[in-house]
Amino acid sequence: MTTVVSAVDDTTKIPYVKHGDEVVSWKSVPTKWWEAEQEAVTAMQDLADQYEDHDAIAGVSVVNAETRIDGRPTSRVEIEIGHKHDPDTVAVPQTDHGVDVGMRHRPPLEYHSPTSSCNDDWCDTSQYDLPPGGSRLDNGHSATCAVEYAGQDGLDHLMCSAHAVTDCGSSTPSTEVSHEGNTIGEVVEHNSAQDWAIIENDSEGSFPRFSGEIAGHDVSVSGYVSEQALHEMRSSNETTYHRGAKTCTTEGSVDRVGIDLPYDSSCEGSGMYVELDTCTYGNDSGGPHYSIWKDRVGCKWAAILAPHKGGRDGDGNGYSVGCPAHKIAENDDISFPSPTPCGMP
Repeated sequence: MTTVVSAVDDTTKIPYVKHGDEVVSWKSVPTKWWEAEQEAVTAMQDLADQYEDHDAIAGVSVVNAETRIDGRPTSRVEIEIGHKHDPDTVAVPQTDHGVDVGMRHRPPLEYHSPTSSCNDDWCDTSQYDLPPGGSRLDNGHSATCAVEYAGQDGLDHLMCSAHAVTDCGSSTPSTEVSHEGNTIGEVVEHNSAQDWAIIENDSEGSFPRFSGEIAGHDVSVSGYVSEQALHEMRSSNETTYHRGAKTCTTEGSVDRVGIDLPYDSSCEGSGMYVELDTCTYGNDSGGPHYSIWKDRVGCKWAAILAPHKGGRDGDGNGYSVGCPAHKIAENDDISFPSPTPCGMP
């Protein structure tokens, strides 16, 4: 994990929100904690490489440890053993790069199991004239937000989950997507491994333009949460939000960041995922996980953290997972823009 940082006394500035390649918001963190965090990330990546072909290893991630530096939890690496394997038969080191290493036996997957904190009611999407983030699509999934795709200006594309429009392993997604019986547009690109799809606005359809607002949360999308900030948010327990068609708006925090295989399914790709304790249900797939930030003049924005991929409740707690927006933005011709000129730094 590399970044451009600047140290002032005992703190270091790390990118918080990015818009394309530009950092539009920074955070100050304790320098000693940040140096230790980077060691933890190095250890995570090293162990992920070592166990890449190990059948029993279901993932490697960074989680909070009990020790602290300057008031912040340090990190340890956690190796997850697949629920079909006996953890006693797997040997893992106690440390790597001076970082403590632990092990967790992953429970069987229980997709979108309900918890008491979830709302059983569908969101009322009828109040929205344009599909914003978290709107229900007629195929039963959610839309994330308007995005810029392939260098095209304007909010002419919408993001949803790939599994909302294509079967496992299919290279040809269903093309037409609708909202409350009205045509939204057609799918022009998708990534099954990262689980996102891009819908291009249908100029002859019912929606002449997509909304960049988060449904039900009076805030517009501006940028995405950086890789560095995901680690800081996990350590600081910063509140994150999710908007889905099933549960409306729920709150949570980042639990773990890492190279992970969140599903025991041959159709899911590997990669770096972010896991949260946000409560979700089926039909929330594609809805945005996001953070709220303020610019220099006090305007509030939503920085996309990850489109929702899925969840489980193996231990009686809400659980969500998604491919980080920074990975999508940095690896593909996609950006999460500022839809209105409200004091963007």
